[in-house]
Amino acid sequence: DVERENTKEMISMNENLFLLYNHYGIKETFTDSQIIFHAVNRSYRDFWRQIHFHGKNVFNQDTKNEYKSEFFLSENLPRLFESETQQDFDKTHYALCNTLIHMYDGICKWSYGIAQRLINQTLVHLIVIESNLQTRYWDINSARRFFHVPVETYTLQMATAYGRDTYKHVLHLKCAPLEDVTNRYHMGYYNIEKVLPFEKWEFPEYIEYQTTLRKTITESSYADPVDWWFQTFSEVAGIRFTHIRENR
Repeated sequence: DVERENTKEMISMNENLFLLYNHYGIKETFTDSQIIFHAVNRSYRDFWRQIHFHGKNVFNQDTKNEYKSEFFLSENLPRLFESETQQDFDKTHYALCNTLIHMYDGICKWSYGIAQRLINQTLVHLIVIESNLQTRYWDINSARRFFHVPVETYTLQMATAYGRDTYKHVLHLKCAPLEDVTNRYHMGYYNIEKVLPFEKWEFPEYIEYQTTLRKTITESSYADPVDWWFQTFSEVAGIRFTHIRENR
């Protein structure tokens, strides 16, 4: 009956609120900027070992260096949700990444790979948060078709592996940036000994990877690049990636 259905809905809502607070520290009373601040904080925890403040690996929720980017993205990340075309999104994304990089001049050296990971991982977290909290602060459902996928090891392997295997979401694209003594990098199939780690990526290899990935996914059954990323990450996260043949 109606009362029973309402009770089930309330239970589900309470469980969602528990998830958001336990994982992100977010409450339903938070403003849009507070939610983004906590989502960025969560992104830091996903890969903080790649960030070096004054030459040291630092993750401290009280550090002013970390807060610089959290406050900046709290105010500026919503600009991405206002994009009406892929070109608009890419242009704004590029500007935000470069601002983040230069914010840390004199504190540490951020690559484009670090900046993109912080932004893209935060967008992924915001998708999860909004699907549970439904604040309607942003029109994420409309904007997410323009989102870039976070560059990290698991999904990079799945996108750029060579040959067939038992994984469902492998794309076999020749767009992993491999170390090259002449040109710094060249695009090829994933090779664990030669691939540039994401914290060393700069804009040229980053945008080539995203563009190649986007073109392939647009011609597939995935809803958008983030849909592929979620499904792929769920398939391989936490397991040793052993069944992909590498192109040597």
